[in-house]
Amino acid sequence: MTNTIEVEYNASAPAIAEGIRVAGAWMLGKAQPLHTIATLLVTVLIGIGGAGVAFALALAATGTPEAATWYIWIGPIVAIVFFISVQNWPIRRLSHYAAQSTYCTGTQTATFDPTGMNIRNQHSHWQTDWAAVEQIRLGKKGLIISVAGLVFVVPRAALTDAEALEKQLQSWKNTQ
Repeated sequence: MTNTIEVEYNASAPAIAEGIRVAGAWMLGKAQPLHTIATLLVTVLIGIGGAGVAFALALAATGTPEAATWYIWIGPIVAIVFFISVQNWPIRRLSHYAAQSTYCTGTQTATFDPTGMNIRNQHSHWQTDWAAVEQIRLGKKGLIISVAGLVFVVPRAALTDAEALEKQLQSWKNTQ
C-alpha cells in the first residue's frame, strides 16, 4: 500500500448503524454481559407485565379467572415481540438522522496516512492522529473507526480492498 490512501464515499444509514452498535459494544467492554443480562431482565419484566394486562383484560371480558388463564400467554408474546422490534429503534433513528445531516450529506473524503486520518466534506474537516484512535474494525457494512466516543464509518461499497485497508490502518495505529 502507498503512504497516503484516499477514499471518497457517501454516508449510508445502515453502515452508520453498524458503527454505532460496534463502537457501543466496544465501549461497554467488560460490562457487556451485564448489559445483556439487564436487557433480558427488562424483556422478562415486560413479558410479566404483558401477562398481567392480558389476564386483567380477559378477566374483565369473561368474568371468570379460569377462562382468563387461557389468555395469559397473549400478553407476554405481544410485549416481547414489541420490545424486540423497538429495541434497536433509537440506533436506527440516530443513523438515519446522521446520514441525512449536513455533516454526512454529499461526498466525503477520508484520507489516511502514517500520521493519522482526515475526514472532510464541503461543510467540515475532522483530523486526528493514530494515537487518538481507539478501535479500527471491519464490519459487514463498512470500516469502523472509533475515536473518543465518536464513530467514523467508511461504507464497504467505497472500498476496493477493505481487508487490506484495515490491515494497513491497524499497522499505522500500532506504530504510534
